[in-house]
Amino acid sequence: MNIKRERPKVLIKSILLILLLLFYVYYAVIYAKLAQHTALRPVISLLQIHFRRTLPTLHEIILEEDLRQVQQEEWRKPPARRHCTSGIFYPLLRVFTQNAVFTINSECFQQNTIAEVQEQMVPETAPLIFIDQRFYFPFGEKQKCRFLCRITTELEHAQNASAAVFTRSPTAAMAMILKRAIWAFHSMESPLRMHEVHPDYKDQFSIFLTSNPNSTIPAVYGAFEAFNQPECLIGDDIRRRMELEDGRKWLPSNFKQKNRLIAWVVSNMNAENHRKLIVARLRRWVPIDIYGSHRLPCPDGDCHAKLGQMYKFYLAFENSNCRGYLTEKLFRDALG
Repeated sequence: MNIKRERPKVLIKSILLILLLLFYVYYAVIYAKLAQHTALRPVISLLQIHFRRTLPTLHEIILEEDLRQVQQEEWRKPPARRHCTSGIFYPLLRVFTQNAVFTINSECFQQNTIAEVQEQMVPETAPLIFIDQRFYFPFGEKQKCRFLCRITTELEHAQNASAAVFTRSPTAAMAMILKRAIWAFHSMESPLRMHEVHPDYKDQFSIFLTSNPNSTIPAVYGAFEAFNQPECLIGDDIRRRMELEDGRKWLPSNFKQKNRLIAWVVSNMNAENHRKLIVARLRRWVPIDIYGSHRLPCPDGDCHAKLGQMYKFYLAFENSNCRGYLTEKLFRDALG
């Protein structure tokens, strides 16, 4: 009876040993393929890294073997046809598939003070642009911008305006005085929260500055500009340093002093996308303090700055879910 019981155990052990043997054979074949390219300069450094480590994972070897094949094809091309000018792909080709730099406040949107504007004396021949008084805009000439213009929010000074920018429906007086100007509609809100325009004036607008990427002039809080060739930008030295560095050093210096987890500042709890329901679900698992109307009062002074000293994370949602629309908090709080 004991012999019969032992037979299944022996069989299972034999199968496991065979599978383990097959794995090592497969592992050795792939590693041998990688070793064929030791004459290549970039591979030498990769192998040195491997020998310094413990045995690399199978995933790492497959990744690097694939890179070596692509690299060989790149070197066979004439320089004019190479993807990377240097002809060298860097080892994180598959890991860093994209990289981005954050850009905000373009060169034509740097605000001047009124005193600076008076000193600059924009010529009278510069185009005059009327902007309705409900809309805040930096007055005067824009620094480092090759386009000069004059801006007014006074309707009585706008008879000769070349363009008029409205953030909501114009009044009858505005429509009469500015009938010869080019009309533009501006809104940083989502389509669901934009001000309505009177039907009589809808056809008068020829320029749209909105959050929609297809607008005449897309008006965004910020933008990401992608590097076209990220695989050519990360060298071996940078890669090694990134592997060895302790990523915690990039945390804010006061991170340990922040004794609360998540804060959410909200003015409209009844947004159409029901974001408060998402927060209610999240609060089942993590503590979230809510500041705003009928909630916790914001600290005196700069509310967001004060909360940033107390909380490790800031929660933000759009007030509506519309294609192409992102909340300004992504750029102001997360990336600013």
